[in-house]
Amino acid sequence: MTSLSPLTVRISHETKARLKNIAESRDENFSQTTGYLLNLAFDLQSGGASVTVADGRPDDEPESIPSLSAGEVRALRNLLEKKK
Repeated sequence: MTSLSPLTVRISHETKARLKNIAESRDENFSQTTGYLLNLAFDLQSGGASVTVADGRPDDEPESIPSLSAGEVRALRNLLEKKK
């Protein structure tokens, strides 16, 4: 088993909230999730890992999901513009 050591970092409140949400969705504590994400970042930097979304789904969508039509894209853009 790997020994653990404390780590203190200063992060924005938004980042902390995102980490907390990820930890809750993975049924882990804050420390476990932070360690997991740090190790994943190091693995990606060295080219030794593939990316998965925090909820465990693969980052690439299956081919069975059809792409949006031009009309659907326009409708989404209109919705986004209305929010501004």
